[in-house]
Parts: sequence; structure tokens; C-alpha cells
Amino acid sequence: MKPLTPSSPRRWFAASLVGFFLALLALAVGAAEKKDAAKSDKPKKIKVTKPARHDEADIPFRCAPMSNAVRSIHIPLATNLHVAFDAEMLRTHVAWEGGMMNLWGAPYHEGKDRFYCEPNGKVLWTMPPVFPWAFGELPGKPATAAPQGARFVGIITTGAVTTLTYEVPVARGFTVVVRETPQPTPDGHGIRRVVRIHGGNADGLWWLVHVVPSTERLEIDGPAKADLVMQRAKLSIDERVWSEVKNESEPSVRPFGGEFQLVWWKVPKRAPSAALTVDTTSHAGGVRLTVADAEELNPLPVRTSKRKVFSADKGFPIPAGDSAYRLEHFPVPKEIELGVTGMDFLPNGDLAVCTWLGDVFIVQKPTGAPSAATYRRFARGLCEPGGLKVIDGDIYVVQKHELTRLRDTDGDGEADVFGCINNSWGFTGNYHDFSFGPTLDCDGNFHVFRIGTHGVWGVPYMGWDIIVKGDGSITPFCSGLRSPDGFGTYQGDIFMTENQGNWQGACKLNHLQRGRFYGYPSTEPATKEQFDNPTKFDPPAIWFPYSRMSKSASGMATIPDDDRFGPFKGQLLVGEFQYAIVMRCFLEKVNGEWQGCVWPFAKNFESGVNRLAFGPDGKLYVGGLKNGAWSAVAAKNASLDRVSFTGKTPFEIKEVHAKSDGFELVFTLPVDSEAAGKADNYDVTQYRTEYHQAYGSAEYDFDGKPDSASDVKVVGVKVSTDKLSVRLQLSGWRAGYVTTLRLLDINGADGAKLRHDTCYYTLNQIPK
Repeated sequence: MKPLTPSSPRRWFAASLVGFFLALLALAVGAAEKKDAAKSDKPKKIKVTKPARHDEADIPFRCAPMSNAVRSIHIPLATNLHVAFDAEMLRTHVAWEGGMMNLWGAPYHEGKDRFYCEPNGKVLWTMPPVFPWAFGELPGKPATAAPQGARFVGIITTGAVTTLTYEVPVARGFTVVVRETPQPTPDGHGIRRVVRIHGGNADGLWWLVHVVPSTERLEIDGPAKADLVMQRAKLSIDERVWSEVKNESEPSVRPFGGEFQLVWWKVPKRAPSAALTVDTTSHAGGVRLTVADAEELNPLPVRTSKRKVFSADKGFPIPAGDSAYRLEHFPVPKEIELGVTGMDFLPNGDLAVCTWLGDVFIVQKPTGAPSAATYRRFARGLCEPGGLKVIDGDIYVVQKHELTRLRDTDGDGEADVFGCINNSWGFTGNYHDFSFGPTLDCDGNFHVFRIGTHGVWGVPYMGWDIIVKGDGSITPFCSGLRSPDGFGTYQGDIFMTENQGNWQGACKLNHLQRGRFYGYPSTEPATKEQFDNPTKFDPPAIWFPYSRMSKSASGMATIPDDDRFGPFKGQLLVGEFQYAIVMRCFLEKVNGEWQGCVWPFAKNFESGVNRLAFGPDGKLYVGGLKNGAWSAVAAKNASLDRVSFTGKTPFEIKEVHAKSDGFELVFTLPVDSEAAGKADNYDVTQYRTEYHQAYGSAEYDFDGKPDSASDVKVVGVKVSTDKLSVRLQLSGWRAGYVTTLRLLDINGADGAKLRHDTCYYTLNQIPK
């Protein structure tokens, strides 16, 4: 039998003329808000006019938060029959008849007002908020929390069905593997669940098949009826439910109680496996269960689909850039929405890209002509992935709620095994509850970066960099992260970019170190006192000037250590989302700590710059996106661009080194020594930002005056004999400030003008 693979591309069409005018209204509202944003840096709530979004009916699954199960996995069984599985409590928690799940959230309807998804139709049955497995004697009541050792393993989509795999503890240090496969019943009117137990002797293992109120009629039939035990019990459970309250996620308690009929399956003592099928049919006044040995079932007909490969549109944009760096735009196919949230190159030179909508595409032959690239869909249904990394040919993706490995085991070109490496961090399902990564440290451990903004005390690891080891265990590394959208390594150290907001005076580049705190109140394992009232933070390696260069710092990439990308080898490039530019950073260690300087580098990208990656050709690939919930100056909602060095070296400040008495400026080409030797041709000022709970910060001079900077006097200038560097001797400068260096009337020895005449050095420390 040919395995099931995804078949149709995602399409989003207006359902009516009314929808068209609503879309126009949304654009008008967005334009008005952008105008207002120019007057205030504080984000404004966006009015939402679009309805919920819906997946295609043939999607194997969709990971998306629901209010009573934030780690929900929606599985469409037929066009009008659906279930959702709770990957935290390992239960199928709801079944419904009707349409595809209502998808709410910024990537789906471009709004922040709703973000918990919901069934779209008539609910057929639900399961209470309990852990449906037990070991030993039949419990008087089911457990209300998953025990230690219970673990969601992943999703398998080979064949015609979607299978959920998880582990259940049955004794100290011993677990069994459960594979649960939901299907429609052969007549299409009910839901079939096939449960297979693997792992040898499972004697004493119980599975809670169904829970029915005592007021409803329960019918049980089938050849495996003898393996079932019916139990009457009074349940009183406080179910935690999340809801949207003014863009925040607020938990509440919903009582679940009353008298119920509990149907348990006593797993028979068999080796090496045991299996059961349960057909659940709802009818007026009750539920009918038909149970049988799963091995006796005939397989359902296999649905087939073709691998989806999309070609670029015929027309393509004209290249941009300047004399030193050429910018090429990839013409993305109209059938896909390539809002890039992660990308990395595969061993064969293809480019793997994950999108905010939850797809993974393989861009085939990306190093050739942009118009010739093709886009193969590798996966879909992920929960707003925040990053992607290729390791030994496997693709690892950080979803909002989980670190996942994607594999194609049947060789059909699409992922069919979605292995959960770890999902043990806290998750609220909030529209802003992102997870970013992964990146690897020197020991080969994964780092996952959890957003801190909209953090809720009691939900662990919000605002943390967490280490996930090869065995799946999780340990905290450092905290204080607000919105760590950019991440990576530089010379073996872990770095991340931070976005301005509450407790963050401006965007910045942090060198992450074990046990340090970077400013934003973080949840457990931080203390409640630090969460409520942080008083100090570890400074960043670089502050990005907010109004002049970076309002939303994003992804990063290190320039290869060769000459293919020009004179800046080994330096760090950082994306900027709102201005749609790429910045260049020079870093150096001073007194054992990283600090450095930043310049603009490239602009005119097609969408908000979000991810950067260098290809095997030594060129920079830039993935972009924007959305009605987070605007950018770029025109398009998604883009893929490429930057290459033309071979012509630009006249530029290459490096800035802090010295005990000032700075050394290193140039890419010789300077005009006469102009460069004049102190009046250098304008040097310093400013700092304020650490406080309020959103962002003004820039303050030495006297604490806002929107101001203090002048620093240049008392000496010395040009090197090769005219490639200049030493500035300064008077009155201070550590702990950002130094603005502006060069006036300084040209190259050949008359060339500086590509950028201003840079910003974060002077945390003065060399000893």
C-alpha cells in the first residue's frame, strides 16, 4: 500500500465580495496604524477584521493550542470528522463533526485578539482532564496529572492514517510504548481508535477508554468486550482553561464533576504487544462502543497523494544593491506563503525553510538563478515554528511548544516521522508565546530560547535559554530574555538578539552565559522576587540604536572566514525586521567580555528581514516575512533574497577597537591621510538607555537629560603609515555608554566616499 502524503497546496481565497472589502478595510486600518506608530513607539492593538483560517482537508495533522489543551494536535479523519489529542495528558480530548478546526492567531487571521483554536462544528464527545492510563490495581479514580515517565514521543504519518506515539510508565524505570491511531469507522459515522501497546509484559496496565455521564445511555458490544471493566465513580476535577483577556492569556478553573460511567481496558498479558480497537458512535441519548482485537481488523483503503513541488512565477524582480553587494530577489510561487521563520542548508546544497504558518519547504537548487529554483513541500501542520537547523541531514524545528526532529523514512520526499525531542517547558498558548532555536553549543547540546513577554508566573521557563541534551533532558542556562528572535553562535559562544520593550531600553545583542540575567522578568526556576521586581541585568555586547537602525532585531549569521563575501570575513550579520535591513557587527573581547560596534550593511529587501544563512556558495540568503499583527516597511508578506559580493571592495570602516585612551578605526581601503588626521573631522558622542518597567527608553546623556547625548572630545589623531587605520585619543569618555562615531569629510585615498560614515560602539568596559 502506498503511504499517505500531503497532496494540495494551501490556498486562501476570499469567500465573498464582502470578504474582499473587509480585506481592503484591514489594509486601511494597517496604514493608519503605521502612521500612528510614527508618533509613538509603543505597540498598538490592531483591529481584526478577518475570520478564522482553516487547513486543507487532507492535512495529516495540525499542532495548535486549544483553550483546555494547549498542546493539542488536530487530526482530520474525514472531511467532516475530527479529533484533537492532548500531547501533555496523552488523551484524545475532543471529537467533533463538521469543518476543519478554526485557526486563530497572528499567522492565521493577522490579529492578536484571538489565539486559542476551537472545533468547527458539533462536538460529539469529550474526555475529562485526566491521565487515561494507570498501572497496578484498577484505580478508584483516574489521575489528574501525568506521572513522571509519561512522555509524548511523536507523530507518524506513513500509511493512510496519522499515528500518535507516546510512552506510559508501568513500573519504576520501565515504560511501554503506545501507538494510538484515530480513524473514521468503516461506515463513516463514528470514530475508531486503534491502540497498540509495545514493550513486552504490560500486565496490570489500564487504559481509560471512555467516560460517559451517568445520565446517558452507554452501550458496549464487540468480541473484546470481556477485556473491558465498567466503573461508576464521582469525579470532582478542577480543569485549567486558558482564555484571551485583553491580548493576555489568563488561566481559570472550570469545575468538571458529577457521576460518570468509566470504561477501562485491562491490557492483556501478552508479549511482545497487545492491541485494541474502539469504535465510538454517538446517538441520541448516549454512546455506543464497539471493541475488537485490532489485529483482526481489515485495513482501510489507502489515500494517496503526489509530492508537491512548486515553480517560481515567470516574471522576477530586478536585482538591487550597490557596487559592492548585489541583491537578488527570489520569485516565490503564488501557491505558497513563504513567511520565513527558520532556514538552513542541507548537505546536498538545497535550502530548508520553515514558515510561520507551520510549513517546511525545500528550496531546490537555490544557488542557481533565482527564477529557476523550485519549492518542494516537506512538512506542514507545525505550530508556528521559530527556527530550523539541519544536523547530519536531519531537520530540527523548534515549534512554539516542542523541539521536533523531522524525517522522511519512506523516501517519498516528505516528512512522515515527527519526533518530539522535548516538550517539557511551560506553554500558555498565547499569541506571543514563541520559542526560538535551535542552536548547538560546543558540547553538542541544543539551546531553545523561550520568550518572556506575556509571561505568566507558574508557567516554567518563560524568558529562559534552556539546554536540551541528547537524552531529551532539559536544564536552565540563563534568563531575562524578552523576545529572542535571533540566535546563533559566534566563535563558539551563544548569542541572541533582543527586541525593545518593557524592561528593554532598545534592541540589543546578548552574549548568553550560564546563570546570567538579561533584564526581562522570567518565570520559574527564577525566584518570584526576581520576577516581580528585577533590579539589575547583565549588559549586552551591543546596543542597537533604536530610532536610527533597529526597532526589531532578528536573525544572525557569521560571514564565512574567506574572501568570497568581501572584506568583512568572520564578522556577524544581524537582521532587522521593521526596517527590512541587515546590520553588520564587529565584536571583540575586552577584559574578558564581548562588546563591539554596529553599522548598517544592506537594505531594500522585499519583506521584513527575519532569518539569515550563508550558503555553500558563500552568499547570504535572507528570509523575510511580515504580518498585519507586526508590520514592516517592506511591501511583501514574505520573501527570499540573496546578497553576493561583486568583487569591488567598498570604502568602509571595517573594525573599531577600544583602546585604553580611545579607539582604533580600521578601514577596508586607505584613507586620505590629510583629512583623516584632523580632529575636527570626528564627531564623538555617548548616550545610555534606562532600565525600567516602562516600554523602551529615551537616550540619556551624562547628566541624565533625555533625548540627548554628551559630547566626547577628540584630543589626538594618528593615521597609520599604510593609511588603513586611525587612532583617536579621547577625553571625557565613559564606560557603560554607547559611543556614536561619525566621520566628517573623510574620503578614501582615491577620493571614494565612505559607504557608511556613522557607527555605534557599545563601550561596556575600557581596556585595562
